[in-house]
Amino acid sequence: LPSQASELIDISLLRAMIRMNPSEIPSSNFSSLLSAFSEDFLPTVGLVDSDRAFLHYQALDSLGFKAASLNTMGLALDSQSISSFRERFS
Repeated sequence: LPSQASELIDISLLRAMIRMNPSEIPSSNFSSLLSAFSEDFLPTVGLVDSDRAFLHYQALDSLGFKAASLNTMGLALDSQSISSFRERFS
């Protein structure tokens, strides 16, 4: 977690929401953190264009965040199950 984030969010709430890996963002709930870090990232509502989405992705990546592992209701899906699904439905 970036050091500045601890000043912006209740850490106990964050820990409860990020169970698997603290560098993963499991949903868009924390995307608003970018707005707090930089004036270059104004809050967005609704759909964003691909260029803006890519800029947000790059910024999150530079802060050490990555996409969350595939999961359902907080339970991570194992790689074998994901591979089996892909083989069956691709």
